[in-house]
Amino acid sequence: MAMMFVGHYFFYTSHLGWLDGAKLSSPSITAETADGRIVPVPQVYFGLLSYSIAQTAMYIPGDNFPMRLGGNTYNREEWADAQSCGPKVVHERNRGVTLEAIGDWIRETDTAMRQHPLVKEANLYYAYPHHMMANPFMFRDFNRLSMADIVRYHYVVDSVCLKLQNGALVRDVRKHSDYVVNVEK
Repeated sequence: MAMMFVGHYFFYTSHLGWLDGAKLSSPSITAETADGRIVPVPQVYFGLLSYSIAQTAMYIPGDNFPMRLGGNTYNREEWADAQSCGPKVVHERNRGVTLEAIGDWIRETDTAMRQHPLVKEANLYYAYPHHMMANPFMFRDFNRLSMADIVRYHYVVDSVCLKLQNGALVRDVRKHSDYVVNVEK
């Protein structure tokens, strides 16, 4: 027990990667309904792509916070900026994924769900065994939707600073980018 508390004075302690920085680029996808509601979509809805979404291996527009995967592997200046939610942004980046590719992925998933509506109606994507699990209770509004309710999607990237306040996670969004992805019904 003593080494658990003092071991970091004697040995390098690996941190929690992207979870140990206060700032990150956070991609997500929402669905827009016919009545104008914007509803968060669980990552697992996109099957194998859920891993890419969770790891932020997605299109991140310029002038957003750096991608924080493996946060403690960066130099001290970048690390200090991440811990304090400093002003550093990346003006241009090439993650190897284009905005067009993201739109194609979303449209392909939507087409598959419309061709096999039982998957969405029964929310079977939660049962898909994969690395990134989603909590179905956090996506109740999306779970209640039918494919006929969805008219388009939004690919959203937020540059956020994370902090705890009164025991709850607070997302301080510093930059918000929203890209509309139209689908064929």
